[in-house]
Amino acid sequence: MQLALPHQQLRLYYQAQLDHQHHLIGVEVLLRWAHPQRGMLEPHDFIALAEESGAIVPIGKWVLEMACAQIAHWSKRAETAALQIAVNVSLREFSQPDFVEQVQQTLAASAADPARLLIELKESLINLEPTGAAAKMRALKALGVSLALDDFGTGVSSLATLATLPLDQLKIDRSLTAGLDAEREPHNLLVAQSIIALGHTLGMDILAEGVETEMQRAFLQRHGCLAYQGYLMGRPLALEAFESAYLQ
Repeated sequence: MQLALPHQQLRLYYQAQLDHQHHLIGVEVLLRWAHPQRGMLEPHDFIALAEESGAIVPIGKWVLEMACAQIAHWSKRAETAALQIAVNVSLREFSQPDFVEQVQQTLAASAADPARLLIELKESLINLEPTGAAAKMRALKALGVSLALDDFGTGVSSLATLATLPLDQLKIDRSLTAGLDAEREPHNLLVAQSIIALGHTLGMDILAEGVETEMQRAFLQRHGCLAYQGYLMGRPLALEAFESAYLQ
């Protein structure tokens, strides 16, 4: 794991985010590890190890640098200038004392528009230290960066705390989306509806992850969720393949 970054084994894949009119509105960058023995590994195969070893900090810095460089590159093309790039940030990265300064320096070095960068934070991170997290989030917002709460609906967030956070987007977790077309899981329907209503009440955008069927997408649209990510919209792709699929 410690050798993955210096040996240039890490790759970024891009997954499309579409609105209800099938327009491309953003992408999420997803990490892959081209392991010399095990082949291409997805995050669930190695992120926990990266967290435990501390390798996630330099890896996260590299991902942020690559994402900001891509924002700057796409800003030169009319069809991609308005796209947001979403970057996942782990608890260990976010907890670094100089994390906000790193983001600021990376934006400045790449000349990327801060409004095109969306930082995704886990619900568990907010629950761990809500006061400190809120202060750091406000500092990021002051840079012009957008913020999303990822995997929402899997934890137990205080609604009072959630209302005070400077969030731009709630992402409905894929585990909830998966049950939207299954009558045997009616609680998923109620939770999804509640998240959508909550987000609208708090003035946030709502995006559903893991959308794989038209039935799921239609349910979400009927209830006011107008942005989607998942295999129905497209699988994560390497940059060249992504641009060929979506930007031609």
